[in-house]
Amino acid sequence: MAKSSQVSMQDVAKTAGVSPQTVSRVANGSDAVKPETRQRVEAVMQRLGYRPNYAARALKRGKFQDIGVVMFNTSSFGNSRILDSIISSAADDDYSITIQTMRHGSERTLAAAIERMQQQPVDGVIVVLEERISDFAGYKPPKELPVVLISEGAADHCPTVDTDQYGCSTAIVDYLMSKGHKTVYHIAGPATSRAAESRARGWREALEQIGAPVPSMYIGDWCADSGYQAGVALAHDPDCTAIYAANDQMAYGAILDCNPPASACLTMSASSASTIRWRTWCHG
Repeated sequence: MAKSSQVSMQDVAKTAGVSPQTVSRVANGSDAVKPETRQRVEAVMQRLGYRPNYAARALKRGKFQDIGVVMFNTSSFGNSRILDSIISSAADDDYSITIQTMRHGSERTLAAAIERMQQQPVDGVIVVLEERISDFAGYKPPKELPVVLISEGAADHCPTVDTDQYGCSTAIVDYLMSKGHKTVYHIAGPATSRAAESRARGWREALEQIGAPVPSMYIGDWCADSGYQAGVALAHDPDCTAIYAANDQMAYGAILDCNPPASACLTMSASSASTIRWRTWCHG
């Protein structure tokens, strides 16, 4: 069998008894090919080891069928879910994904991240902003490359997408207070997180608005262990009857030690608020 790099479209066309244009249509998924012809051409492609020249295809189409994704990290629970959704949605439209992570120091900016992505064959970029960066407010994306931010708060010059972190927090507090609790304790995310800041602000202001006591806030790191440590402390606080954790993982950890005496442990995901009563070891 010839190596795929040595097999040309003309080789496939000659072996299959069709024109190079027909091979091109098959490779590009065109409907303008008879089923029996498509099957014959695809069989020859497989037998010869032919692979389409994606660089040439991109040059002809004027697009790469690839979306760049920039994240601070890909290992956190929230980011991994976002990335999984992006990959799934892109695949539905036959797009691939190119992933880069934010660098440190002076290059930890939108401008630097997008400049690096411009060196890749991508048609657009999604930036998942979980931390504050210096050029967020004034950044203007290049005209030739579409950029969308997943971020808490709107940017003046760039489209942004996010859930209402503040509103979800106030809804959680309102729900718990309606159940007769005197106040709600909060296990927050790290201080560097924009989402954690908005969730904590919503929690605090919701309590202040109804004149309820505002307890000391526990700051975690999104991981179950930090939630567990907070749960250990809160389990010995007789005034604690309701806990709102800023993400699932910290809620899992807190639940291991918060019941009793706490009667409700709530968490907020990226899209909704829900009561959590699962064991952390049952969920990976």
